[in-house]
Amino acid sequence: MNRFPVLRLPYVALREVIESTDKSDVLNLALASRKMCKLIDTTRNSVSMKKLSQDDIDKLGVMDRYNITRLETLHCSEHVRKELEVNISKEPSLTVKTFYAENDIQKSMTFRVHVDFAEDRPVWNQKVMRFGNLDVPVASESNDTVHTLWNNSDCGVGWLCCHFFQKFDLKRFSSLEINPEDVEYSEFSTILRSVVDLVKETPEGPNLQILRFGLLTAEDSQYLFDGVKYKDIIVMGRRIQQNSGAFTCESSLFLLGDADWFSLENLMSTKCEIIILRGSQMTNDLIKQVLMHWMDKKLEKLAHLSVELREEVDIESILSGLSNRTGYVLTRTKESVTIRRGDGKRAEILIPKDESEKKTFKMISC
Repeated sequence: MNRFPVLRLPYVALREVIESTDKSDVLNLALASRKMCKLIDTTRNSVSMKKLSQDDIDKLGVMDRYNITRLETLHCSEHVRKELEVNISKEPSLTVKTFYAENDIQKSMTFRVHVDFAEDRPVWNQKVMRFGNLDVPVASESNDTVHTLWNNSDCGVGWLCCHFFQKFDLKRFSSLEINPEDVEYSEFSTILRSVVDLVKETPEGPNLQILRFGLLTAEDSQYLFDGVKYKDIIVMGRRIQQNSGAFTCESSLFLLGDADWFSLENLMSTKCEIIILRGSQMTNDLIKQVLMHWMDKKLEKLAHLSVELREEVDIESILSGLSNRTGYVLTRTKESVTIRRGDGKRAEILIPKDESEKKTFKMISC
């Protein structure tokens, strides 16, 4: 018996069948699992986040979530937004988040793909998942997470990044999280640099979060920041002494959680709108120099500066540097001191309100 009897139809009849077939239905069924097929069977139209309830979405497995994200990309829905988060650590992973919003209806769908070294996760009767044209062995999976196995982890991360960018029509990474703790460093460094290379090819940088910053080598730290503009940067962990050389970064927000190594030179070389330094070793004299640089029309990108000093803030000591300056107007209130430059730009220095703020210098520039 012919397995494809439709192909035996006369040309005109065959053309009518082809033209009347909803090709998106065929594509959906080809990609779907049995659970998804039951959902598809309830509607003639293609499956989308619009047609599924949040409860239905939450019950889907990883591959169904992957396939729906692909279909949403093909449909180019204006109500769908996709994000890719990359974690580079002892257990690297990629997380794809898809959001649907229309009027008051909001839904979300997430799946995470871990990249494991195959020799570290020997598994009998391995499952295989197909990403694009590549069959990838799988050690374990849950509804929203899958552990994939690779002979080379850096190749796995790089390949999946490129694949997701292409299949989901992504324009940028939404976030990059880095934690060098307990890693095999040479492999970690290779993954880090390959992802940074991909970031450099995107028109807009991601949010960047670094844990255990002191474990990064000076070379990798420089590779991470040089020539890359990030959205927000959050750095936690002291920088070890031998790696405390030049430092520069560019972002909207730069928050440094352990800033005892951060110098005036480092501050002057940053290109950030908001700078927050906690636990710094800066003094009133150094802040006075920062103010003088601002008076000289440097730090022009800076809009907000918050620095936790090693001593109590002394507003009068900081302002004493203005004594040999001309062309500015000083206005005082109980809450702040405002300095207006000759070009009209202002810096508002906030006076600490209570004991908890006595060591925190805050300045707003506009």
